[in-house]
Amino acid sequence: MPAVRVEDLFVRPDPQTGKIRIQVNLRNAEKQTLRGEVVLTVSPAASGETFIALRLQRDLAPATRWWNRVTVEHPRLWELNDPYLYRVTARAYADANRSFDERSTRCGFRDFRLQDGYFRLNGKRLFLKSSHTGCDTPVGLGACPPIPTCSARTC
Repeated sequence: MPAVRVEDLFVRPDPQTGKIRIQVNLRNAEKQTLRGEVVLTVSPAASGETFIALRLQRDLAPATRWWNRVTVEHPRLWELNDPYLYRVTARAYADANRSFDERSTRCGFRDFRLQDGYFRLNGKRLFLKSSHTGCDTPVGLGACPPIPTCSARTC
């Protein structure tokens, strides 16, 4: 495992602005600060051709939390009939050697909210349908066991 590695990656896309807020948690296993490089890429999750690449050089302390934003021009919204996702990848290098570590995650641009008593996905009203058996027994679909009652003598 390389001395500098990506411990975690968090992303938060904003459908109004097309920006993806990226938080990268880096771990430097060395005792001293190293000069390193972080490369962020954004690509469609299904096909993988990179359309955003951001290369940043910085000093990497033993534990580093780092934030940045990238902008996707004309982001494609995630819809029920078109669940379009983006893949965000963070790759960390240490200058001492060219070994690297990377982590990636998927995300989609969408706005889901409850407004005026209705669910809305990207501003459009969404009708949710479901069924519920109400049976909470762990085995089978039988009736739930009766709830024990207590009398004044046993409680």
